[in-house]
Amino acid sequence: MEAELKEEQEDALGLYMNLYARPDSSSFEDWKYSSSQQIRYETSHVCSFITHIVGLRNHPAMVFSDHELVTLVRYLQCPRDKYAIKVFNSTSMEVGYLHDKASAALSPLIDAQMINLEGEVTDSRTGDVKYSAPCLVRVFSKSTDLKNVKQSIFGNTLSLTGEPRTNPETNEGKGGKEKGRIEKLGTLEPPKEVIKAKLLDHQKEGLWWLVNKENSDELPPFWEMKDGLYVNVLTRHRTNRKPEPLHGGIFADDYGTGKTLTLLSLIAFDKVGNVPEETGEEDEAASVCSCNKRGGVSEMGAGEPKTHTLLDSNIKESYGGMADKSSSASVSKQTLIVCPSSVCSTWKNQLLEHTEKGSLKLHKYHGDSKIKDVEELKKYDIVLTTYGAFANESFERWCPLLKIEWWRVILDEADVIKNANAKQSMAVSSLTARRRWAVTGAPIQNGSFDLFALIAFLRLDPLSKKSYWQSLLERPLAKKDGNEFSRLQVISY
Repeated sequence: MEAELKEEQEDALGLYMNLYARPDSSSFEDWKYSSSQQIRYETSHVCSFITHIVGLRNHPAMVFSDHELVTLVRYLQCPRDKYAIKVFNSTSMEVGYLHDKASAALSPLIDAQMINLEGEVTDSRTGDVKYSAPCLVRVFSKSTDLKNVKQSIFGNTLSLTGEPRTNPETNEGKGGKEKGRIEKLGTLEPPKEVIKAKLLDHQKEGLWWLVNKENSDELPPFWEMKDGLYVNVLTRHRTNRKPEPLHGGIFADDYGTGKTLTLLSLIAFDKVGNVPEETGEEDEAASVCSCNKRGGVSEMGAGEPKTHTLLDSNIKESYGGMADKSSSASVSKQTLIVCPSSVCSTWKNQLLEHTEKGSLKLHKYHGDSKIKDVEELKKYDIVLTTYGAFANESFERWCPLLKIEWWRVILDEADVIKNANAKQSMAVSSLTARRRWAVTGAPIQNGSFDLFALIAFLRLDPLSKKSYWQSLLERPLAKKDGNEFSRLQVISY
């Protein structure tokens, strides 16, 4: 028994304290506490240790799940502790502080931009959970700083440990197989009062899918109901508050398949106020989707024509003028389209060619002729602008596009924002909208991180936060973990 214990200790020592720490190809994020910009570097896993989240007495209702992921953020302005590190759960709620012994060892390295941290509540049932919770801290460092980081951390009396063995029932993977399956699509005709063109079959299928996604009341990807609570299967966070549905997604048909006309048909329903009851015969085409069902699907018995009934209660309400929950801003059914300057003419030409004259009013927000008055802009059904034009004024307080709560925002050629740190990427992510679409024929070009900017725009939490994207997708993908490929499938609409 003693020999086995000694062997395990030597293995742990070799894994966590040798100078050849396990490298990975994920990215390092320097927390910029004065701004949202983060920088990416190659990293290596330095060590893991157990400490505690303290200060939970300020949150008497706080309940953690075992192995719930948390974010650790340096708090430079803390008046009582110059080494303070705040702890947030995956919903961005502050839940406490890292124990002062751990924060004193780590904060100088964070301030020097030498390390990145990941946190995980190891066992919510141990200790005095009213006031503290055990937390596993993983430390990552740039390869150029690895030696200095090791010397600094190993010089402190932190309790280094191996990785905990997680229960598969509480770990990830459950949401992917449920939501990433292949499902059949229906078809939907556009309103003839607005759209005079005849859609091809695949465009009708795309329109059916867009309408269903915009009006679904289902849980967003990676959320499920369990024991009366809503559980995120990635972070293991539990809440009694239902997460907001994801009204939008990535519309990634191939180039040249008529996505512009399909989207104009979607916008057309805002004018007529309803969706036709029958959507045509069921087509055998299939698509990877992120929902359990596509609206209310009614399948007849054998020998009867199959139709898809879209008008369940929530869709009727939405297109019948339902006022969505959220901000107090006045919301009209306006669509903002952001695209490269070379694509602006395509939208204008498609609108002139395929819509009834005067049915949709479009304003091109670009150049000297752009309207800067918010109330005047609200008179248009579609406002069309370019990534460059919007980015140039998006950080100005007077920018009218930021003062409107849009019914829908469409990013055309959305792969333009694949650099999440670019000014235009951060600009479009700051827009306020009820429905969000990223339209591209190539959502991933260079690697999985191309997809992050789109997820940030869609606000698919927690993956829309860089720290969670890195820990839950990028780093495991680098290790060729099978679960992460299924996750990528779930979010690749």
